[in-house]
Amino acid sequence: MSAKFKPLLAPLAIAAIISGCAPTPRVVISNGGSQISIDRSITVASGQPTKLAFQVALNPDCSQIQPGTVTREAQAPAHGRLEFRKTEDFTNFPASNPRSQCNSRRVQGVAIYYHPDKGFTGSDAFAYDLFTNTGGQIRSNVTANVR
Repeated sequence: MSAKFKPLLAPLAIAAIISGCAPTPRVVISNGGSQISIDRSITVASGQPTKLAFQVALNPDCSQIQPGTVTREAQAPAHGRLEFRKTEDFTNFPASNPRSQCNSRRVQGVAIYYHPDKGFTGSDAFAYDLFTNTGGQIRSNVTANVR
């Protein structure tokens, strides 16, 4: 594999986990692969926290990529809040990904939750960023239909 493609592996591995959480996200890759934008819509229950993603940076042998990634809120929801929780969880890599062997064990990462305001129903929008150790950025733009 050519050296110019190696920096893309970590962002794409991370994007696989993020996009695995939504049925049909729209993914846009730009700036030579260093910027990825994922647009998705979700339906959530009013007042109930919803897990959006579990973000982790793993090598194919399931060891953590060091230094890890940084996750932050890019746009706050108008009718709720985002929570970034360091935790251990299972990954959801597709079988075609060499990291799929990691799906059977808990690994350290960041779980992202959306907490809609109690009593609120309607549409909410927010965004969060993941910055990789190779300088890549993954922006998740989420529209929440709160019922």
